[in-house]
Amino acid sequence: MGDGSSTVGDESSTVCDATNQVSTVDDGKSTITDGKSVMAGRTVQASTADDQKSTIADGKSTVDDGKSTITDGKSVMAGRTVQASTADDQKSTIADGKSTVDDGKSTIVDEKNSTVPDQPGNTIS
Repeated sequence: MGDGSSTVGDESSTVCDATNQVSTVDDGKSTITDGKSVMAGRTVQASTADDQKSTIADGKSTVDDGKSTITDGKSVMAGRTVQASTADDQKSTIADGKSTVDDGKSTIVDEKNSTVPDQPGNTIS
């Protein structure tokens, strides 16, 4: 990690707190440039905001600025309100930290502090 660049090749690998760190997930598509990311085998794309801070581990994401885009369609998100978009441009807003997103259809597993846009396909259980 001395060169400031490293590749995460499996779900047990983590990269954290490296100045100007650029990390790539095993799918070869996702890059985090905030230098403070923990990543584990997920397709994730961070926003270009300089203050972006994202933590991704075992499918659980914490987004500090609410500007990150999750692109795998099956991420579990915790913490701040985030927005997930699918290929067909459907969007769901997740606020409870216990929601899953799958192809633009939100399933809330804990109604407390949860909000889901009123659109076809949303299920609250």
